[in-house]
Amino acid sequence: MNNLKNQQWQERFGWIYYNENEIFHSNQKQIDDLVKNYADDGITILIGFSCTHFRWNHVLNWREINECIGRYVKACHKYGIRYVEHHSSHLTYNPIGQEQIDAVEKAFAFHGSSTKSWAGFLEYSQGDPVINGKNISTFRQISGATGKFARSNYRGYCMCFNNPDYRKEYFKYLESVYDQDIDGIMTDDVQYFGQGWWGDWSACTCIHCRKLFKEQTGYDIPQPEQWNDFYENYSNPVYIAWKKFKHASTTRFAHDVNRHFESLGYKLLRPNYISSIVRENPTSYPFENCTDLWDFVFQENISLIVIKESFYDVATEAIHRFAMARHKSIPSMSMFYPRTDDSLYFAWGLCKIWGQLFTQCSRNLKGQMKEYIYRNFEIKHKQFYEAPQKISDLAFLLSADTRDFSIGNKVTMRRFATWLQASYAYGFMTDMVFENEDIDIYSKFKYIVLCNTKMLSDSMLSKLYKYVENGGNLIIIGPFAVYDDKGQSDPQRVERVFTKLPSTPGIKKINKGSIFVIEDSECIDHYQNSVRVPNYMDEYALTNPTPDYVIDALKQTGGKALYSIIQQKNIEASSSMQIIYSLYKHGDNAAINIMNVDKAVSKNNEQVSLSTPIEGYTLNSQKAAAVDLSVKLDFLPKAIIACIPESNEEKVIHFIEINNRIHFSIPKNTFYGYCLVKVYG
Repeated sequence: MNNLKNQQWQERFGWIYYNENEIFHSNQKQIDDLVKNYADDGITILIGFSCTHFRWNHVLNWREINECIGRYVKACHKYGIRYVEHHSSHLTYNPIGQEQIDAVEKAFAFHGSSTKSWAGFLEYSQGDPVINGKNISTFRQISGATGKFARSNYRGYCMCFNNPDYRKEYFKYLESVYDQDIDGIMTDDVQYFGQGWWGDWSACTCIHCRKLFKEQTGYDIPQPEQWNDFYENYSNPVYIAWKKFKHASTTRFAHDVNRHFESLGYKLLRPNYISSIVRENPTSYPFENCTDLWDFVFQENISLIVIKESFYDVATEAIHRFAMARHKSIPSMSMFYPRTDDSLYFAWGLCKIWGQLFTQCSRNLKGQMKEYIYRNFEIKHKQFYEAPQKISDLAFLLSADTRDFSIGNKVTMRRFATWLQASYAYGFMTDMVFENEDIDIYSKFKYIVLCNTKMLSDSMLSKLYKYVENGGNLIIIGPFAVYDDKGQSDPQRVERVFTKLPSTPGIKKINKGSIFVIEDSECIDHYQNSVRVPNYMDEYALTNPTPDYVIDALKQTGGKALYSIIQQKNIEASSSMQIIYSLYKHGDNAAINIMNVDKAVSKNNEQVSLSTPIEGYTLNSQKAAAVDLSVKLDFLPKAIIACIPESNEEKVIHFIEINNRIHFSIPKNTFYGYCLVKVYG
């Protein structure tokens, strides 16, 4: 089946676990029965997940693992489902001390297994085994800070993507996986780590990286005694070159995976995800740099988050994925870990709001939640979900150079994300553009926001000037083009290459377009963060307090500042309850998605858990209040119909046209949590 390419927007992804019981004790019929549950939910692609995710800890059981994968593939193909194998390309457990051994044991227990079930696991993970004559220690990333093995925040060592022996052995292992007739491959965690905690990314400085870096740049990677002066010194061109070298190394590795399986005659699906990349990419994950490889791009909304309290945070990542996917005309997707029926419904609704595919990865809950309700609803109304074209009000330019290579980038990108969240919270149809996109893409947006965009190349400045000259409008917030793409600062460069900026605040007309400059301080310095709850113990009992509620303040500051320039949104919606909404074009039609989030984000500091109920999405919830809408479309509707996943009934909505806008109301008691408004052209 791996040569088949279905229409991508009709795919429905699921996640299927294979752990100790499935690997050692299952037969084909049992796996067939398990996979049938997914087929009954309408799933078309299954991604594997396992307690053996750190595959290099399980070399002793590679044969049994592959046999299990083979059983899954046979079952999937029996029901017309494609199977994507997914494991870590290089991460390991290497617990040091009893506390770390206990933590690894909890991780296995979370998957219904135990380290004791894997003969030789602890000895193998803590030792230096030999693979085809090579000690595994010779594969490892080296921390520049210590000169010793780099460690990840997963309590283990990591492999280097420039190490020829590691590459040879890993690609050989992949061949054994391909032999199981899989349909796709996800080689996860192609990242460089450091000393074992988040915030240290001092790898890799192994002999292979040192040699390649010297050959490619002419520079030497500093020794540990020089590391403190070197690390995160963005004024040092050697440090910038080393970060770019790491980005290039992971990018090359991802492309080499493709070249390898293509050389063997395989055509494999390549979905890929990352949890967050808008604010930082410290591990050099090759996500954006490999858009040409990916068939689907998605975000992992990690299993620790309380979904109802965290959606304003992960929404900023959804804006990124939608724009990134559009660059290649592929779907974007969100992956959630719902624990309850109401959190599954809420998460699914968010994906519809964001114009994304939905996938849920709930451990050990298959068959206990009613996913088929929403999958059937998607199929029934597919023409209002497939290939959405966002009717955008504005787009933010995400400068990877600013994010990855500029002085003060952590503070800069926090401000970027805060303004982005303020725009989303205010109800703007918020989009994103990237540095590597053509002027034709930029010209599709009436407004482009450059928020704290401190590092821009001369060519980017020229492209932005042409955008304005052709009728586009730039909104510049905070520092702008302080550095070129080599990290050099020239106070006269903006005026020489771009134009002299107006005073702040101010406006400058250039031909058909305008440049607006506003103060960064117009938006509060607060961000609505996610709520995270510990994950490896009794997750239903554990709680954490919600952070201060800042959404209204974001609307009143950053949101209003943007609205004072733009003046009008393509979709305006109001209600006595709090709502979020979106507007997409689908061929001749349009779709409006509305969600009731009135009782979602806590406005007071409350203790919440992963299973805290969500009003509007639980059984016996009250129906929602009325919603008044005004929409700007490029057609006069033939009909407007509201429908909900809880019922087959559809409600005809009366509308009027005033000043080229369509006005209508969704009556009180029409929906509970989510409402699809179908606008027929």
